Amino acid sequence: MTTAPRPSGGLEVRGGSGGLSVALADLWAAAGVLRTEAAEVGHVARRLAQMAASWDAVRLVLESALPPLALHPPVAAVAALAEVEWRLLRAAGPSGAAGEEAHLLGLATSVAAAVRAYQSAEAVAAATVGLGQDLLMGAAGVAWPLTLVGAVGFGVVTLAGHPLGGGDPLFEHPWLVGLASGGVEGLVAGASASDPRVLALVVLASLARGRPWPPQGYEAALEAIAALAAAAGWLREPGRFRVSRVSSQGVLAPRTLGGLMSGQEALGESPPGRVRVVQVPQPDGSSAWILQVPGTQQWRPTAGANPLDLTSDVRLMAQQTAVLTRAAGEALDRAMAAGGRARSRDPVMLVGHSLGGIAAASLACSPEFTAAHRVTHVVSAGSPIARFPVPPEVTVLSLEHRQDAVPHLEGSPNPDRRSWVTVKRDVASDPEVRGRLVGAHEVGEYAETAQQVDLAVRQGSSPSLVDWAAGSGAFFAGSTSGPAVVREFLVERSRP
Repeated sequence: MTTAPRPSGGLEVRGGSGGLSVALADLWAAAGVLRTEAAEVGHVARRLAQMAASWDAVRLVLESALPPLALHPPVAAVAALAEVEWRLLRAAGPSGAAGEEAHLLGLATSVAAAVRAYQSAEAVAAATVGLGQDLLMGAAGVAWPLTLVGAVGFGVVTLAGHPLGGGDPLFEHPWLVGLASGGVEGLVAGASASDPRVLALVVLASLARGRPWPPQGYEAALEAIAALAAAAGWLREPGRFRVSRVSSQGVLAPRTLGGLMSGQEALGESPPGRVRVVQVPQPDGSSAWILQVPGTQQWRPTAGANPLDLTSDVRLMAQQTAVLTRAAGEALDRAMAAGGRARSRDPVMLVGHSLGGIAAASLACSPEFTAAHRVTHVVSAGSPIARFPVPPEVTVLSLEHRQDAVPHLEGSPNPDRRSWVTVKRDVASDPEVRGRLVGAHEVGEYAETAQQVDLAVRQGSSPSLVDWAAGSGAFFAGSTSGPAVVREFLVERSRP
């Protein structure tokens, strides 16, 4: 089961303050309030019943003390006591407080049951999809050599711009990528079952890393695939790196989300291998910091000097450490030291397109990095980061295109929670995209999506986006407390 996104102009917004998870959380909280109110009303009902019993005792005593021919006033007093007793019992009984208590408890139970039922249905649906993915890819894994040849051929034909059947199949059906990638556990299991060589390599790799066999979870299965590639000399990464300051002359600090993504586009241009750090002064003398990481720039299966490559893609998707994130973290440290804010607890926003977004999410999940830096925001564009355990106190904004297959690489939707907003845009009719898979993933297209988000914020058409903009204003303050400073660094792998 999927939650229905809320349209905002040409965008669809999921999560955030206007998301379904927030509504469910509010309903769950409301059920708790109803239970509390029911308990208080029940307490009132019991007190009223006790008072009625007390009045009844007084009336009985008075009646027993009356002579047979009592005067009118004592008889009237007994009648008045009886009236009070009757009213107290009525207020305490089924038509009064006791009935209201039962009604409130019933309502609280119904609300809580509805929330549980929806959550259970979500869990069952996710498990069913996951089983289907594993079964499908398990069958593909059994015939893994043929599957590999077919996948490579399909990818070459698609990326080369020669659509099959008159249309790019992944552009028209990006969910196919999620169906395949979400079943990576089944793929590894199927390949291992069909080929003893694969089984031996994966088992040895698992034992060497202290991992259980068979792989448990998406990341473990992806790590097993990386181990298979390493046996062929691919995706091996040396642990050393260099970070060098380079000129950032003429680079402007972003004033809006659209400006941030436009800067992301320029960062991906020549010279390659750069990351960018923006320092935005704050009124209290502190600074807000933006760390920007571009997308994949090298697609060779062997690791080269530029860490913005396929090796980093796979390692980070498997939630392993990578030179890219370590080097980017050092670039931020150097920028903060140059800005006089070394080892401060200034807020940090991590930003990236594609691989850059994966790196941003990875850093936000890193205990080592977050111990040294106060990460408050992550902004990703076209990045598969749904499975990253980003802490709930970190605000995430994910920009995705419906026809972009890359965000589907994890086979799982982004979380729907107060601190995670996902914005989807349909680019099928965009003339700049021209029905191409690559076109739907281009960072320039995401810059246009970011501009539409800025427009939605100005129009107030999405509570989730308005609240996100309000919470991220410190990073786009411009020169209100002094000019922002842009610093760029070249990050490189180095061999011993």
